[in-house]
Amino acid sequence: MKSLTLKQSAISLILVISVIVISVLLIIIIPSIKKINTLQSDISQTQKDLEIRFQKTKKLKRSLRELGGIQESINIFKGSKIKQGNELAIITELENLATTQGIEQNLGISASEDSYKFSFLNHGTLDQHMRFFKALEDLPYYVLINKINWEKKSGEKTEDPTITTRFDATIYAD
Repeated sequence: MKSLTLKQSAISLILVISVIVISVLLIIIIPSIKKINTLQSDISQTQKDLEIRFQKTKKLKRSLRELGGIQESINIFKGSKIKQGNELAIITELENLATTQGIEQNLGISASEDSYKFSFLNHGTLDQHMRFFKALEDLPYYVLINKINWEKKSGEKTEDPTITTRFDATIYAD
């Protein structure tokens, strides 16, 4: 057998080392880099998902904190309605309100499924009417008035003339 010269030994050694380095590069390093990149994108996606969940959780906690205030508002609105079947008590209360304020009142009522519509024809002075509307506003339930017609009695020359008001008011019921 022939012995290799120094130059051939060096080239052989370089070739063997190069093959080993390329093999390690192809078998270990490149797949590892691909896995690292895949893991990096997975981690990034997980981080985005966690951030979205965190924001949703934050909003949910805020909503739960505000729920108490909303419950109070709901209870206030529930109290602003009258109960079905309480028509007579409401009519009596409205008539007493008019009497207390010195108003002569004619009252009509019509009912629907969720509300009562009251038709008012009131006679009194401006001051009496203003006190009546203030007292109507202070009732524990919500009274919706869309339009009020004011009429001064013609020919009356007194300092405090009689005024007639006509209006419809809606009160919602449970």
